[in-house]
Amino acid sequence: WDDGKFWMAFEDFRHMYESVFVCKIFTSQSWHRYRARDTWPVGDHSKANEDTVDYSVRKFRVKFSRDTDAVVHLTRTVEGLRGTDAPAPMTIKITSGLFSRGIWPDEGQVLSTNRDVSIDRRFSSGTYHIFCVALVEAKPVNFTLELFSYEHPMSLDKNVF
Repeated sequence: WDDGKFWMAFEDFRHMYESVFVCKIFTSQSWHRYRARDTWPVGDHSKANEDTVDYSVRKFRVKFSRDTDAVVHLTRTVEGLRGTDAPAPMTIKITSGLFSRGIWPDEGQVLSTNRDVSIDRRFSSGTYHIFCVALVEAKPVNFTLELFSYEHPMSLDKNVF
């Protein structure tokens, strides 16, 4: 009898697969969805040299009225890439105050060259700042920030620098 389930040792799994993608389905009855579209502008490269990195940052403020589970999802529009071109690295940084230490990721945060970056976690009630960060490219890069909160609505303000 084959029910489609199988067991594999973790070391075998690591040997066979480089990455895993998990698809989360947001049902309209339980999840509140918020979306903001924006652009990372081109930076001022006249001051850049080999030892500097030019980041583009867009900031959003979100307020949760109650403790809730939420997903913060950042998607870049990847246009004009050819062959082995890779998009510029990007990440999400979340803080509970304007300049406070990041909640996630920590100092060892990784910049991703994937099309999407997500943070899935429980948030306490309060105000948070979401920083969408990317290495600046030769042309502006469009992105979409989506937030999904479970059962409780939230408020989202765009670009509050």
